Amino acid sequence: AEESDGTRRLVGLSPPLFALMRTPTAVIIDELDRSLHTLLCRNRIEGFLDADPSSSGQLIFTTHDTNLLDLTLLPRDSIWFVEKDRSGGSTLYSLAEFKEEQLEQLGSNLERGYLSGRFGAIPFLGDPKRLGWTKKTAS
Repeated sequence: AEESDGTRRLVGLSPPLFALMRTPTAVIIDELDRSLHTLLCRNRIEGFLDADPSSSGQLIFTTHDTNLLDLTLLPRDSIWFVEKDRSGGSTLYSLAEFKEEQLEQLGSNLERGYLSGRFGAIPFLGDPKRLGWTKKTAS
């Protein structure tokens, strides 16, 4: 039986994540959440964070999983956003740059704040009609 994308992804991530827990190294993973259930992704991050702090490894990852915007999981200065402008340029900024009172208004729900545009870094969604797609009608 062929394994799912998520299973293959988890197996592929295991060696660098285990190495990270044993050695002072940095591991960079693009789209950590790709093909992984949000709870499994969170579990991998918690496993790294709960590891022996003397290993001093660093995990740097990108994600589209807004469920990970959680201050009980990651400190403010560990959460960064990338804002892409209309010309294709990108700006990187930290959640720590936002005032404490802005975050307190949201309470524990950073995800809702992000999705409502409070922190920027929301994809520009143009009018889908401009794509020229047409609906097929049943004959």
